[in-house]
Amino acid sequence: MKAAGVILNIFLLFLRPLYADQMSTTQHESYMLPCEDNIVSPTHGMRAETIYMARCMEELHYNHRDLSMLDNKEVLIDYMGELDWHKMFFLQKEVDDFVNRFSPTLDIFVSGGSLMPAFVIFDSYRKCAYARLDWIEKRLNGDWDFSADETYAPDRRKAQWPTSEFEADLLWERRLKYELLNEMMGTEYKLSKEKEDKQDIKVQTDADRDAEALVAAKETISRRYKNLRMDLKDFDSWLVEEIFLNSISHMYDPHSSFLSKSSLDDFNVLLRHFLVGIGATLMDDNGTCVIKELVPGGPASLSKRLKVGDKILAVAQGEDGEFVDIVGMRLYKSVKMIRGEKGTVVRLKIQPIDASPGSYKIVSLVRDEVHLNETRASGEVFSFLDAEKPIKIGVIVLPVFYGDDPNNPEKNANTTSDMKFLINAMKEREISGLIIDLRQNSGGFLEQAITASGLFIVKGPVVQVRDSFGTIENLCDEDSSIDWSGPLIALISSNSASAAEILAGALHDHHRAILVGDPTTHGKGSVQVILPMDQYFNPLHGKDELGAARITIQKWYLPTGGSTQLKGVNADITLPSFEAYLPGKESDLPHALKWDSISAAKFDYEAAAKHNNYYVEKSLIDFLKARADERIETLPEFALLNERIEHFKQNLDEKEISLNLEERRRKSIADLEFKSEVKEKLEQLIAADDYKYEKITLGPKADEKPEVFDPQKEDNLPEFDVQLRETLRIMRDWIEKNRQSSEKTIEQNNVPIFVN
Repeated sequence: MKAAGVILNIFLLFLRPLYADQMSTTQHESYMLPCEDNIVSPTHGMRAETIYMARCMEELHYNHRDLSMLDNKEVLIDYMGELDWHKMFFLQKEVDDFVNRFSPTLDIFVSGGSLMPAFVIFDSYRKCAYARLDWIEKRLNGDWDFSADETYAPDRRKAQWPTSEFEADLLWERRLKYELLNEMMGTEYKLSKEKEDKQDIKVQTDADRDAEALVAAKETISRRYKNLRMDLKDFDSWLVEEIFLNSISHMYDPHSSFLSKSSLDDFNVLLRHFLVGIGATLMDDNGTCVIKELVPGGPASLSKRLKVGDKILAVAQGEDGEFVDIVGMRLYKSVKMIRGEKGTVVRLKIQPIDASPGSYKIVSLVRDEVHLNETRASGEVFSFLDAEKPIKIGVIVLPVFYGDDPNNPEKNANTTSDMKFLINAMKEREISGLIIDLRQNSGGFLEQAITASGLFIVKGPVVQVRDSFGTIENLCDEDSSIDWSGPLIALISSNSASAAEILAGALHDHHRAILVGDPTTHGKGSVQVILPMDQYFNPLHGKDELGAARITIQKWYLPTGGSTQLKGVNADITLPSFEAYLPGKESDLPHALKWDSISAAKFDYEAAAKHNNYYVEKSLIDFLKARADERIETLPEFALLNERIEHFKQNLDEKEISLNLEERRRKSIADLEFKSEVKEKLEQLIAADDYKYEKITLGPKADEKPEVFDPQKEDNLPEFDVQLRETLRIMRDWIEKNRQSSEKTIEQNNVPIFVN
């Protein structure tokens, strides 16, 4: 990727004189106001980090934008929003005052290494928060009425700050009602069925039980805000710096960021020991810890009880430890609570993404390594014996693109060699078609995506890379051999990202495969590099330990020139799915890099495909799509799936949440009743399932471990993979069409020729 040239440019850039050294009066800032708690203030090292971060963004970022080109007002509002998640501690007039005070010269402050605006704003935020926390403590102890017809919108990212103390009081009144009701609903109300009549729902309305639930909810919410007070008291200076500098870097793109020394240490630990834990990537979403990604082969993924988008509300250690509420807790603290020693139990209080507020389940996990054999490709061969001639279809599930580990030869394995093995094993079983399942593949080793593409195409471009200096590099498959030349489908979803998009896009551009699944893949087409500042700059700044800059320096483009950024790769045949409606795709992120295109890599894709007899005709796609659309309209499994998707969308789109207790009860009962009906229908579909398969593995799976008792595991819905079933049908249609065409050709060739 020409990384050496980029690193050289970086090193030369920072050997230049630091013009900001003239602003030495800002080295030991004296503007901090006295505070009852830990006084946060910038250090000399932070000044150096700020200067270097500014230069990295200006001169190394893919877009090459000066700080002066940013909207300083937007930077400040974003920073205050990151401190004040729900926009309820500050008042609008305070926000406006800071914007008017600092926005005219913010870029000058940052270029000179001064973090004065960030620390002044933080000090004011902490004072405002303390005053409000005092108010909350008094109000929680008062009386509460849940009979009014009121609502609350918990997502306030696009809302304005309150204009007065009176407006803020009313807003907080509703916020606390919302939180109290969530706790009450989560512990009190379940479906109760009388005898055998499943439609007779008994609703708990006992006033004494309501009172007990309210007392318990008050205790939980009180602890939550006491934890917030402790977080404010212990707030570290490095965290102020990191939040502020990331408010700047995120104006360039959502993946560029500043890593403080503390965050860099955590990152390095993850690089060395990332295979230990629960196997999930977490993110902060408006003050709530949310699952961003499930690592294949990790405890979270193997449990089958967690999904991307689920919220983690509380964490408990061991099988009987007390739950600690983490709502509103800074992410780095939540992550430390969830991590732990291998073999220990962690219990998570989860609000599923498809559930209404107040609904939760307890998931118990044993912290463990992500086992190599669980992350490797695996194969299944499905047999259809009811056809005129038996049909066998191979499916390769590819969770991630992995490569050999030079530090641990015993664990050496790579995607391409494993796929080659599986393909050969399937060919021995006489498959007629192959499906590559990329739905949960979030990327991995780029070179493996390139060599894996080569298993299906004759030589040619796989991906193009353009760096921040405009240089374009064409990365090609150089191996002329093909391991599978028959019908090929790539099954994709909005979770298919990065290297998975490269493989899917290359197969599509080469007319080699049909893409089936969500309308588009994830859309991440950018490349980041992490630059530890100590490595390059510490000789200039003594013994200060510095952080790192994570900078977007490259973009990926498909062989025909279109970027995978933002738009992803489009499916040829679209299937209904939950993933298509999940937030968090690249296009949902603020300030995401734009889609663009470059010239196509020089190669005759159509001629190569036709010459090697694997060209996918548009007429074939149209035929298969029409057959699939007909099944989507008529099959019971799609009717059920569409019902579930519609219910899921309604919960997802519900912005205003009722604060009326009886209304929330009715909603909770309706949700539970719907889930019960879905479970019954799924069990019926599974009982009638005739999709038989043989599993092909590359090695032994992880040893079975004793299951941790999970009181709500029976609430889980059984698995029924509608998308894979339909993709198998599409492949079956393709194979049968090929057979009919072949038989027709043979018949025509056998017609006697009469010569007069």
